[in-house]
Amino acid sequence: MPTTLIILPPHIRSHAQYNVRCSFGLRGAVQVLPQLYKTPIVDVGLVREWTDFTRAGAQNVINRFVEMGVLHDRNPKKTWDKTYIYKEYVAIFSD
Repeated sequence: MPTTLIILPPHIRSHAQYNVRCSFGLRGAVQVLPQLYKTPIVDVGLVREWTDFTRAGAQNVINRFVEMGVLHDRNPKKTWDKTYIYKEYVAIFSD
């Protein structure tokens, strides 16, 4: 499978990496953050696929990213089958 190189503005890349390293050193965070640059809209199932975590473990990783402001709930009124977005990253490509 070919590798995709994603070049981010330094302020986005360093901010996200710094926050992840300082907030928690979980293996899941290290696996999820680079994937968010390729797929900035995620759900628990996708995080599970990336990390091989249980549903609860994947939700914990998402919750930590939400607490840090990296991910945002796309529809806070939903209680089931939630999706999350990396808003700061997606905003780079929006007008």
